Amino acid sequence: MILPGTQDFEGRIGTTWDQIMTIYPSTYNYVTWVTKKDPAWNSTLDYIAKNGVLGEDGEGYVCLVPNVGVNPVGDVSGKWEKMTPLDLTGYTSEFKTLGLVLKDEEGVTLGGVKGTARIKMQPSQTEKAIVSKIHFALLLTDGEKNLYEYVEGGIKWKAQ
Repeated sequence: MILPGTQDFEGRIGTTWDQIMTIYPSTYNYVTWVTKKDPAWNSTLDYIAKNGVLGEDGEGYVCLVPNVGVNPVGDVSGKWEKMTPLDLTGYTSEFKTLGLVLKDEEGVTLGGVKGTARIKMQPSQTEKAIVSKIHFALLLTDGEKNLYEYVEGGIKWKAQ
């Protein structure tokens, strides 16, 4: 669950770092994820309009009407709306961190209509990290050559 903006991750130095992000279009900028660390829907939480959650089906949902206990997956009451990921068909990408630039099929794999970006760094790449939080940026270029810094944030690197 990634909207344009900031996201933080964790990784272990000298290991494979493999992260899959679902990218949503900027039209969802109004969504406030209940928690970024664990955005999964919880039947006991009070949700208000514009809250975002991750459903049991792995899809993103936005709350339209305050509710408690209404599962967004399969909701027909109108309390939730399924979010549509950004169609990344025709996009190219770069992921920058640790002095590295990972590109399409060289560490970054875009998932087309699913809106996913998979970032995979090998142990030989992550061993360049030090125990700290290191900045990253995911840059996306659309089919019309418009460049966007879509997601940026930090990776908190820990020793093995």
